[in-house]
Amino acid sequence: MTGLVFRGQVIIPKDPEPRITAAVRELERLVFLSALRQVETEVFPIPENLGESPGDIGRVGQFAAWWLHQEGDSPIAIERSLPSAAQSRTLRAQLNAWTGEIFPGAEINALPVPRTNLVRLEIRTGATSEYRRPANVGYGVFYAFPLLVAGLLGSSDRPVIVDSPEAHLHPRGQSRMGAFLAQMAASGSQFLVETHSDHVLSGVRLAVRSGVIKPEQVALYFFTVLDNRSHVVRLSIDKTGMINDWPPGFFDQSEKDLASLAGWF
Repeated sequence: MTGLVFRGQVIIPKDPEPRITAAVRELERLVFLSALRQVETEVFPIPENLGESPGDIGRVGQFAAWWLHQEGDSPIAIERSLPSAAQSRTLRAQLNAWTGEIFPGAEINALPVPRTNLVRLEIRTGATSEYRRPANVGYGVFYAFPLLVAGLLGSSDRPVIVDSPEAHLHPRGQSRMGAFLAQMAASGSQFLVETHSDHVLSGVRLAVRSGVIKPEQVALYFFTVLDNRSHVVRLSIDKTGMINDWPPGFFDQSEKDLASLAGWF
């Protein structure tokens, strides 16, 4: 999916067929977040079209800081709120609550840069610590940040495509990101996720097991190559989070390595 661009690259022919116009309009509603994010800066642009609905964080997450500044005090539905922090349901409070789930103690803030069309992002690693520039903090939190904003500001009519939500996250953070995605999907958003992380998958499976999301709301597809031909395998998950008919090569390398270390093979 890397490299897909849904805005600025679609040309509608003169007098297009209605189905073409409808297809383009569907594409324009999509939010796509690349595996590459804009992190090597502390200032981020304002969207050119300020009439866009909140949550379109841009292909590399470049507009997430603006939406945090613009919608920071907007209420977030309880279905999207972290249960342990549901008493404070503004975007800013919930963003920092979920950020703390992935990076314990971390908080993010966005401030406008005077006399510019830029927003400055800053982070601190604890409630009593000073805010720091993004360059002075690990990339993980800033890779997660745009996805958290897109999820919390999501809606049922704006699908979100995410490439590698696990990027630069440690295993615990990857699992909690899976839990976040599951809860946002259960609240009505649609996510299409491409991942190489068994921890993200485990976070989703645990969310199914705990009843956060129903198994029928989760679709799993395994893309593989057999006999020099590409195959797509649809997997089913039950209410306990178990995956039936687990195919070889599907997130099984950890088990294979542990078995080898134990001398089973």
